[in-house]
Amino acid sequence: MEKNGLVVGLRGQKAVIEIARMSSCGDKCATCSGGCSKPPLIVEVDNALQAKQGDFVVLEAPEHAIIQSTLILYTLPLVVFILGVVLGLQVFSELVPINPELVGILTGFVFLALSYVGIAVLRRDRDVLKMRSILKKL
Repeated sequence: MEKNGLVVGLRGQKAVIEIARMSSCGDKCATCSGGCSKPPLIVEVDNALQAKQGDFVVLEAPEHAIIQSTLILYTLPLVVFILGVVLGLQVFSELVPINPELVGILTGFVFLALSYVGIAVLRRDRDVLKMRSILKKL
């Protein structure tokens, strides 16, 4: 996936690039009067091309990284939530003397929260889910 951006600053060997976000309505906000303003996305990438502040650049993100991030951020929490509901219904409902469906739903939400905590820890500690955009051309 390629995006155009503007170099707004330099930090050591990295370039700080501002990318305009596309809105879900296709950037036709002026015609629909929805008033939805999207702040730009700020990305920091290795400055392999020696871009200078004010240069327009093209960034490229590998498709496998986008797919991996999507699977981890969206599919994993859903699967963990369903697993929590099933475990709550099968295992924990016998231990707690209240409605089994309520126990299943509550267990599912606890598992969902734990999945988000796990994703946050993975993201911070291991470079997982960190999009590695590549500065492609000036």
